[in-house]
Amino acid sequence: MNGPDMIGDLGESDAAWKVFASGADILFTGSKMGAVNHETAGRLNGAAAVVPIGRLPFTAKALAVFRRSGVAALPDFVTLAGSTIALWGEADLVSDAVKRQVTATVEALTTTAMASDDGPFLGACYEAESFLSTWQDKLPFGRPLAP
Repeated sequence: MNGPDMIGDLGESDAAWKVFASGADILFTGSKMGAVNHETAGRLNGAAAVVPIGRLPFTAKALAVFRRSGVAALPDFVTLAGSTIALWGEADLVSDAVKRQVTATVEALTTTAMASDDGPFLGACYEAESFLSTWQDKLPFGRPLAP
């Protein structure tokens, strides 16, 4: 195999950021914290949504770019909540019941977040902050975004 997409002796590879300009409808991202910054977010080509599959995948500036361009940026603390929901669930549930519970909970959280006029990321933050304020007087500073 030889061609322009090969690495090393076989040829030079394209810049890694080009994956963001591929024209995909949904971008699953999050290999490392801050993987998507404002420059990368600006290169998205027609994506409708960014779905984190790793912790804190985008920066605050990237979130601002997403909001301006109409890209739905989902919060990592919702998209990755499955293992926590399963862990805190009832101990005697069988795996299918756990799967249904996780799916229903993440779906409900995502639906609520998507309804926010401020976008799904901030919508989920508002819901989380509302929940946290029911059992603690002072909320943590800031929002869960990469620096």
